[in-house]
Amino acid sequence: PWAWWLALFEGRFDDLDAIVAQWAPENFEAGSGLTLPRSMFTANNAWLRGDRDSARSAAAEARRDFERQLAGRKDADRFAYWRAYLAALDGDAPSARRWLDAEERYARSIDDAVLLKGASDSRMQAMVLLGERAAALDLLERALADPVGGGDFAYAGQVAIDPFWKDLRDDSRFKAIIAKHRPKD
Repeated sequence: PWAWWLALFEGRFDDLDAIVAQWAPENFEAGSGLTLPRSMFTANNAWLRGDRDSARSAAAEARRDFERQLAGRKDADRFAYWRAYLAALDGDAPSARRWLDAEERYARSIDDAVLLKGASDSRMQAMVLLGERAAALDLLERALADPVGGGDFAYAGQVAIDPFWKDLRDDSRFKAIIAKHRPKD
């Protein structure tokens, strides 16, 4: 999906749905027999365009499909990230928090530091989606200070330009966090 990332970073948000349609006509294989519905990408793309109502509508559809796929699966907690992300896109903070907690418990249960770092990043993303700025910035600061998974070098530069963070880019605390963790020349 490099074309999607390129369009995203170039700010061509109106092209995102067409790009997704090319590489994920209906569903995207996520592994273990699970597919991510195209409506999930539609929701994400709408959120990036600032169309929160369309994002919530598409996220609700994606959540129903995803939950149907996970019903009765013993490994459902492995996919807690997607459940949390969709709940956050749908504006359902209690469900998003519940799935974020499940993702963290799963990572701890298998003693996986990389998955645990991922769980923290998931929580950070969900807080951005839910508009919980202070919590998102607290988590961003911790994520950039943690050397697991790349730490300061690649991540601060990416976050600074990533459209996902556009709603926080003018926040003085966001600017200070990025400045603190950007690699020095």
